[in-house]
Amino acid sequence: MPVFIFEPNALSKMCQVEGAEYGTPGIQEALGDCSFSAFKKRWEEVVAQNPELKNVADKYGGISVNKENAIYGWGGYHRYLVRYSGEIIFLEQFVAPPEMKQMIISLVKRLGFRTQ
Repeated sequence: MPVFIFEPNALSKMCQVEGAEYGTPGIQEALGDCSFSAFKKRWEEVVAQNPELKNVADKYGGISVNKENAIYGWGGYHRYLVRYSGEIIFLEQFVAPPEMKQMIISLVKRLGFRTQ
């Protein structure tokens, strides 16, 4: 099942990839416009303004926060796109370090994230 930004356990699933400290307020604040919390807030604003966006086909890309197009993972390496539906997509081209790509992709898929 896909992971959606509005699910209570979405951030904890990201923490299983990024590390437990990723979910702390200090780290989220440091990530600023690229944080999970910034994207969740923006998604809630967008959907409140136009609830039909939740039903828009995902071919229209995702939301952005002040020109940032993805949630950054720990250290800014991994990237997660947030669709208008609220689904969080893991972007495969941003896995670091490269030698861990297969392991990371396997983990995110096991947690329910779709990849692109």
